[in-house]
Amino acid sequence: MKKLYFLLISAILCAPSAKAQDTMNLPGGLRCIIHKKGNGDAAMPGNMVKVKYAGRLTDGTPFDAGTIPFQLGVGQVIQGWDEGIAALNTGDSATLLIPSTMGYGSMGAGSIPPNADLIFDVVLLEVMKPIDHQPFDGRGLDTLKTPSGLRYIIIRKPGDTARLKDGQQVSIHYAGYLTDGSKFDASYDRSQPLEFEVGRIGLIKGWLEMLTMAGNGGKYRAIIPSGLAYGERGYPGVIPPNATLVFDMEVVSVNGVKGEGSFVPDMPQLEEPAPSPVNVPADNSTSGKSKKKNKKG
Repeated sequence: MKKLYFLLISAILCAPSAKAQDTMNLPGGLRCIIHKKGNGDAAMPGNMVKVKYAGRLTDGTPFDAGTIPFQLGVGQVIQGWDEGIAALNTGDSATLLIPSTMGYGSMGAGSIPPNADLIFDVVLLEVMKPIDHQPFDGRGLDTLKTPSGLRYIIIRKPGDTARLKDGQQVSIHYAGYLTDGSKFDASYDRSQPLEFEVGRIGLIKGWLEMLTMAGNGGKYRAIIPSGLAYGERGYPGVIPPNATLVFDMEVVSVNGVKGEGSFVPDMPQLEEPAPSPVNVPADNSTSGKSKKKNKKG
């Protein structure tokens, strides 16, 4: 009886709870074991997510741990993560059993050997939905031009007159368009502004120049000629060769101080509609000075 009693107790302790654990067999041999269900938003491809994790090999050897934000479903992480995290809700605690074909494959990575299956204990901490945004409307506002050929429109004046300078930590929301209105990138879609130290990050020349004329809290439209962007090569699959780029830029904060801007007063609208959804003006702008209408006597 004692032996039977012992076996019964062991079975109860070792048996997985239907409520506490739910195993999902996903395509490609990926398995996801839910240990604790959260009650937050579901993770969807395109969302920015924040995940706490600890990774180990199948023999128990740990190789990495931490907390990471990333955009789900766009290849910023291994396939096993893109598909496994997409099966979770905010607050879920789970274990991902990832076959090597959905991890680092035959190449391996760092301390991860080739063809290694991986185990990740994860907690989905946050799902950040895209920020709704529309292209800035620069119609009727002055277009300024620099000697380099960069054109820009001040959509909202910065709260203070100080311009950005090297060494400052800035946070900038942006959306990038081709001149036909096609959007190719946007921090708004990732729910996270781009954060960097001015002068210490590799940016296209047009961005570097635009930053020197921007201030905290300001909103700008920058029309960047191809020579100040990706030139004759373009960016394969995203930006065609010799493409003029249009960036809507919003300086959110400088050195941790949130910017406050003032909207440019309403200006008369253009008589002719712009040829593109992003309202790219014709190149009849002035060099750093506001355009003045000629008065007829």
